[in-house]
Amino acid sequence: MTGCELCARGSDGQQHPGSVGGNVYEDEHWYAYHAPVTIASLGQFFLVSKRHFLDFSEMTPAEAASYGRVLQALYAALKQVVDAERVYLRVTLEGVPHFHAWLFPRRHGETERGMAFMAAERSCSEAEAMAVVGRLREVLASRSDA
Repeated sequence: MTGCELCARGSDGQQHPGSVGGNVYEDEHWYAYHAPVTIASLGQFFLVSKRHFLDFSEMTPAEAASYGRVLQALYAALKQVVDAERVYLRVTLEGVPHFHAWLFPRRHGETERGMAFMAAERSCSEAEAMAVVGRLREVLASRSDA
């Protein structure tokens, strides 16, 4: 779709502005990358559809079938790599009307929970995020179902 920043990124394979280390996951339907460190907790990721559509009602059967498998792999990897007690998922699509989900890992010891955790302002260092990206790639590559 013309004018959609996520379509433009998905079609040319360029790193999203502000993301760290490029994609940690990519297949025929999805790609995932660390959110910009200036607005993200450590290990916060975006899962983005390669095809332009708005919501679950517009997914193809293949996209819908793969969505759960990809999320399961990302959740398991995030829990392992950043020692997350929980991984929250948020899909709002108000800012960019192209299907994307936010994954928010909540590490052990975090005092905020749920919506308060996801709404809190946070950041992490680029070095920390790069280390997580590298480790996630290793963990995801070792999985036969990812």
